[in-house]
Amino acid sequence: REKNIQNVHVGEFIPFGRGKLNKEIFLSPSQHFQVLKKLYEYQKENFLFVSIDTIENFIYPIVFNLKRKTYCNPSLQIDNKGNIEYCVNIPGGHPQNILTDTAVNIISDMRKHSDGFLPSTKDIEGCNQCPHALICSGGCRAVPFNYYGGKNSLLRRHPYCGSYKKLINLINQDKISGKLDEYFDFLKRSIPPADRKLKRFF
Repeated sequence: REKNIQNVHVGEFIPFGRGKLNKEIFLSPSQHFQVLKKLYEYQKENFLFVSIDTIENFIYPIVFNLKRKTYCNPSLQIDNKGNIEYCVNIPGGHPQNILTDTAVNIISDMRKHSDGFLPSTKDIEGCNQCPHALICSGGCRAVPFNYYGGKNSLLRRHPYCGSYKKLINLINQDKISGKLDEYFDFLKRSIPPADRKLKRFF
């Protein structure tokens, strides 16, 4: 607060690129939940001053009653070789290259293939019958893709599925008890209805 930092990005640990070298320090599910819990408590107490995207990614679907079938929306990303991907942590999903393809072809290809790039929760292991599936949306698909590897890894259960469930239960408990009333009211006043479906981070 003293440094006027308002937005904090806490991303997923994805065992890809440099992350492959650190796969042995991958947090256990219990350790992961303790990190999420501390971030959540800090976010809850300081919502007027800070927005932690990893936490608000679970807050938004609850406060606005949103139902998300995929964790994020594919966007064009470029790796250091000029390859264009929907997600640079899930390489191979997009065949275009900024050095050899025209903008028209790139945009046309994106529109044609982006809808089917990320699996829906109905296809992800363990999500079909889970009451929280449309809140967490199965989690970031790049994590199981790189953690497990191999065929159908995009459809595997997220390694931190259990800690996400615990966080969602904690948020719902606080919602029922009224501990989040002021926070939720603040978000409803701050985010116009037209922006709520697009809002994922910050």
